[in-house]
Amino acid sequence: MFTVTPLLGGGTLVEGSDVTGATGRTILLSDKWEAVKSVRNHIAASEAFDQVVTEFFKPITEAAELAETIAHPTATDWSTVTLVEGTEGTPAEVVSLDMDGVILRLLEETDGSQLRWVGEDTLVAIA
Repeated sequence: MFTVTPLLGGGTLVEGSDVTGATGRTILLSDKWEAVKSVRNHIAASEAFDQVVTEFFKPITEAAELAETIAHPTATDWSTVTLVEGTEGTPAEVVSLDMDGVILRLLEETDGSQLRWVGEDTLVAIA
């Protein structure tokens, strides 16, 4: 069993006995190990900070997302399909559907509750 004690001026005092029963004491100095520990501590602190910031802003983020869906509803616009989202410098790839395409999409992607028969052979989508 080893006892590890950080020293005020740097380094680490290691005392104890190994598995064979031999005992000893030494001071170990390693800038590389200290650098590794420092980076690990920094990463852990950054992750903890990011998590706290995410939780802190979560209500605001959720409210902004809700406001966006209210301001720009996507569920009611069944006439366009975005195949590839746009990025900076590249426009989105969007397909505009005809009325039959809208109905086929509603049949495939919803429970069909927005569809109504008009007569025996005409199916329409309601708003």
